[in-house]
Amino acid sequence: MIKQLRFLLASHLASKSKCPSLSELDAIYKKAISQLSVDAKEEYCQRLIRRAKYEIGEAKCNNEIQKLKQLMRSAKKELRKCGSKHIL
Repeated sequence: MIKQLRFLLASHLASKSKCPSLSELDAIYKKAISQLSVDAKEEYCQRLIRRAKYEIGEAKCNNEIQKLKQLMRSAKKELRKCGSKHIL
């Protein structure tokens, strides 16, 4: 029983930590934005997060909502990598 609980906890933590990078999810970021200054990256990520929040409010499909939430998590992760103190 304890081994099963440990396995479930380890699986849960592993799945939580697997957040794809923004470059993996967003072709525009990968090809263009990632080459720009830190300020430009931060601005792009902040706009992306605001847009995703809006789209989540408008979305009808749970699958779409989950994709948007993943995009937001990746954008927030990128902001932390940039050292931003203004994470939405």
